Amino acid sequence: EYALAIGMASLASIILGSGIQDAAANLLSSSYARKDAEKTKDVLAFMVKITFFAAFLTILILPFLPFISRALYNDFWIGVYAAVIVIASIFSVSFFSLSTMALQVVGKIKGMMALTVSDQIARYGFALAFTAAGFGVLGSVSGHLVGAVILFLVSIVVWGWLQKKEALLPPLLVLLKRAGTVSIKKYFGFSF
Repeated sequence: EYALAIGMASLASIILGSGIQDAAANLLSSSYARKDAEKTKDVLAFMVKITFFAAFLTILILPFLPFISRALYNDFWIGVYAAVIVIASIFSVSFFSLSTMALQVVGKIKGMMALTVSDQIARYGFALAFTAAGFGVLGSVSGHLVGAVILFLVSIVVWGWLQKKEALLPPLLVLLKRAGTVSIKKYFGFSF
């Protein structure tokens, strides 16, 4: 069941891993190197906006996963497990990706590595612990979700810390507001 749920979740969340973060990292590196505060804010806001849209589209798929899994595998729960994994993925691509990208661009590679390794340890550690505690597949996928939510919160704290040290990085609330106004067309061509 777990393998089928992971496979189904991978297909359902394919838009989340479309490479937007990689393209944004290149644009961010360029604007950061030129000390262009406005473009840096725009690139980060673009990433937030695109990530929001990708997450929104992915969320629209979630209610159908149990019915698809029942049709394909004669098991409604595989789709439920897949939906939990997709929700964990949404948490992982949001502020976690933003924070790791910012750490990379400002040259805090050890911090980026620590955050990335912590994500894997938390997600798989909780999954293993919940499974060992007897919760089975539901425990395993829930462990991924708990780990992703914890790292989501840690990433917000990391962003706040990093933003205070790096003047070009805007506060999170400023970034969220700017995401509402930044042009998608301007940067979308660099993403695809």
